[in-house]
Amino acid sequence: MLKSPDFLPSTLTVASHRVPLSAGQALFACNAPVEHVYWVLRGEVVALRRMPSGRDAVLMRGHSGEFFAESSMYMPFYDCAAVARKPSVVLALPLRTLRQALADDGHFADMFLRNVVLGLRRQSSRVERLRLRGASERIQHYLSCEASADGCCQLDIPLSEWALELGLEPETLYRTLRVLEENGVVTRDKQRMRLCTGT
Repeated sequence: MLKSPDFLPSTLTVASHRVPLSAGQALFACNAPVEHVYWVLRGEVVALRRMPSGRDAVLMRGHSGEFFAESSMYMPFYDCAAVARKPSVVLALPLRTLRQALADDGHFADMFLRNVVLGLRRQSSRVERLRLRGASERIQHYLSCEASADGCCQLDIPLSEWALELGLEPETLYRTLRVLEENGVVTRDKQRMRLCTGT
């Protein structure tokens, strides 16, 4: 059973509702009025912006156990679209109730701020990574920043989607990843990768 986060105050829990999404289904459209902030109960939701080339750029990812679209809570309209990357369920938190809960409940405000800060750190790493010119540097930066405690990074998305996350063409990612493996910079077992130390 999917559970709401323990730190949500009862007023917000009662006012919220769940939104099931199939893979590829839109959560909201660009320029839609901002009425909710979301908590991802299961799956993954991404914020997309259409580029002049016609490609979609991934601005942000929301995984299970994370807030999503909180950066829009003081804007009148969403400045991007949001789509589920896989079958997902999100908890829609009404904006007015959320703001009141932040004003009334210090513990919730602290937990909300903590989650926002963690999201900012992830986003900062992503911006830093996209400023790197070379595909090799972007791959190594990602594996360095996103590795778990055991030093490994388990991708939960196809390599073609990872290429979008890195701002690379899929062919460039495949080619560069193969070279990094051949040179012993990266070890890989399907979607599980490790950046070798001392490289």
